[in-house]
Amino acid sequence: MKLRAHPRSAEFLAWFHARKPDAKPLTADYFRAAGPQFTTAAEIVSGVGASLGGGRWNPPGVMRVVYLSREPETALREASEDFRYHGVPVLNGFPKVIVAVGLVLKSVLDLTSATAFEDLPGGAAALLAEDWRAVVARGHEATTQAFGRAAFASGLQGVLVPSKPEPGGVNLIVFPARLTKKWRVTVLNAAELDKLGRPE
Repeated sequence: MKLRAHPRSAEFLAWFHARKPDAKPLTADYFRAAGPQFTTAAEIVSGVGASLGGGRWNPPGVMRVVYLSREPETALREASEDFRYHGVPVLNGFPKVIVAVGLVLKSVLDLTSATAFEDLPGGAAALLAEDWRAVVARGHEATTQAFGRAAFASGLQGVLVPSKPEPGGVNLIVFPARLTKKWRVTVLNAAELDKLGRPE
């Protein structure tokens, strides 16, 4: 589905270009929860699923995005949020695969502090409060999707953002197209992941 571009896309891109010098390296372990259709070490961090269907921070068909969380509990909560939103029993979203992911990134912008959005056009409250699914259902790009698209276009490798369904939780949006052999996202214990569903 091709969405109508957000009217403030250019403002967001200019904002990210101005903030890009604040980006910092990030070496850490994060977590990802995904459905069983993307269970190999390569697939679960490919960003293909988000690219096809879109998500809170990316419009469909524009760029690949890997959604990660600082804590496994946040990752699982995020992965179940679509079912809660639509009033579908959460059990319908299982099984899920949760992996730990090692990150070595050069340019990540942290937008989790109280002052991170203070000079953002339109303000942070509107950005985070918007019902992005309802906006997409009307054929428009959600504000957060335009924001993520601008982050990608600015050349960043990732952006740290607050979790909406998990108060206090932190998510990391990573853009695989910006990674190299040196700057990477790697599934930890990948050999164990490959054994899932296969008796020894």
